[in-house]
Amino acid sequence: DDVAAASQQAVAAVEALGGVVFGQDATNDPAPRSVFTFKVDPSRFQDALASLAELGVPRSQTVTADDVTERVVDLESRVRTAETSVERLRALLEGATDLEAVAQLETQLLERETALEQLRGQLRTLRDQVALATIVATFSSSAPVPAIEVVQTADVGSLDDDLCPGSRRLEGDEGDEVVVCVSAVNSGDTMLTGIEVSDAAFEVGIDDLTVIEGDLDEPLAPTERLIVAYAVTAEPGTFPDLRVTAEPTDAAGSAVREVLTTQITTVEWSVAESDALPGFGDAVGAGVGLLAAIVGIAVVVVGVVVPFLWLVPVVWLGLLVRRRRLAPTAGAS
Repeated sequence: DDVAAASQQAVAAVEALGGVVFGQDATNDPAPRSVFTFKVDPSRFQDALASLAELGVPRSQTVTADDVTERVVDLESRVRTAETSVERLRALLEGATDLEAVAQLETQLLERETALEQLRGQLRTLRDQVALATIVATFSSSAPVPAIEVVQTADVGSLDDDLCPGSRRLEGDEGDEVVVCVSAVNSGDTMLTGIEVSDAAFEVGIDDLTVIEGDLDEPLAPTERLIVAYAVTAEPGTFPDLRVTAEPTDAAGSAVREVLTTQITTVEWSVAESDALPGFGDAVGAGVGLLAAIVGIAVVVVGVVVPFLWLVPVVWLGLLVRRRRLAPTAGAS
């Protein structure tokens, strides 16, 4: 029931037998789960298994043995051969006097020493495997885990064409009638009630659905499937925005507080724009749009000009005064 507490008890139990924790991987999504790798002495292997089994309800157990005797013997032989080769090169290097020969021997010696260390490392790893037994223990929660797996498909046609399940990829043209199929499988271990399917992009709600398999008003038991479909008109640049929700309950019908995990696989959607000539309705619509744009521009221009209208009488009065001042001067000349 408590993965964190069981994990602490597992570590304490293995350490009490002289074992060590070699690795740990823990997660809480979608449910608590911890995976431990323990190393114990082979003589305490069965004791460790028994101690771990007492911490919960064992679901599965696998015990295997790997005979590495031949690999160990082979590596030991290769290590001895490499050590002899290294010693021989060191002796030659000590007696070398020519600079070119010294350089060549040093290069070969470095290569042989590197290969020798690699072989020794492999041998140590194998001996560690023989010296310590490995136990991989997985602790998972026994609490119910609600989950629902949803797959969306689609095909060009109508709801009367029996198109569910459809294709995983839709290729249609603008204006095509498309049937979208939604398959929901209860992949958890709780009952699911109040299932709702909606598509925000095409404004599809519960009233627009056609039930192909199952019943929206009945609880969906584990492993059971519900298939619904709805029809939309294909539009370029508009893609399905599918949403599936459900309320998990236990056997008594009480709500389960665990978060419902929903995995949705959506259809690949490709709709080409229509290349047909526009009709009368399209022309009227385009004309109305152009008129609206012109009116909008005119409103903006008027809005910019109105604040400066007071300058017109001021400029006119200025020109009138200037003309009267210049008139007598012109007559005198």
